[in-house]
Amino acid sequence: MVSPTYNLNSEFEVKDLKLNLEHIDAWRIQNADELEMMGFSKMINDKSVLAIEWADKVGDLIRKYSEEAVVVWVKIDYPPVKPGQAIKENERFITWGVI
Repeated sequence: MVSPTYNLNSEFEVKDLKLNLEHIDAWRIQNADELEMMGFSKMINDKSVLAIEWADKVGDLIRKYSEEAVVVWVKIDYPPVKPGQAIKENERFITWGVI
């Protein structure tokens, strides 16, 4: 098993749907130029499905492609916890939207 956070980019072929899924971990990317050097524009042009962690670090670059791609953001948070209250391990708030 490969840790998805160790690699900057991992590609997975989804044969049944005839598409590629690209997982990008932008945590260690210093700037948008690094993402471009990884072939980001080719991934967009190939109509790959991209899952980008820490996308806010490269948000300006992603927005440049808003006419070529549908960009959906998803944010997952834990619910607020009051003092003395246990964290509900399986409860999350999920919000999403389209750029």
